[in-house]
Amino acid sequence: MEIEKNKDSRNKIVHNFIKAIIKLLDEKSKLLLKEKRKNLLLWIKTKTKVLTNKKREDLEKRNRTSSAAPSSREWAAKKQQKAVKDIGFIDAETSRTDRQNTRKQSRSLSVSHYRRCRCA
Repeated sequence: MEIEKNKDSRNKIVHNFIKAIIKLLDEKSKLLLKEKRKNLLLWIKTKTKVLTNKKREDLEKRNRTSSAAPSSREWAAKKQQKAVKDIGFIDAETSRTDRQNTRKQSRSLSVSHYRRCRCA
């Protein structure tokens, strides 16, 4: 009987100890979450500062000028280059050599046909 009581009391102690550790970890994680939330809000505030009137006017002038068009063209060209790379051509040089090789192969095929057939 005493052994069972000792076991029960040990189990209760261990159980209470584990509960206390879990409680501490929960409090620590809540503090970390609060800190992360605070840092995130601070970051958002710094990134979205209210623009002064002069800065806003400068931005509007920049947007009205035609300089926006070349930048969009450059962006489109970069997108196109990326798409070409994704398809398989590394750059224009390799695609040019590929075209030359196919031309050489087609020439050699036509010459061999002429030699074999003698249709002319």
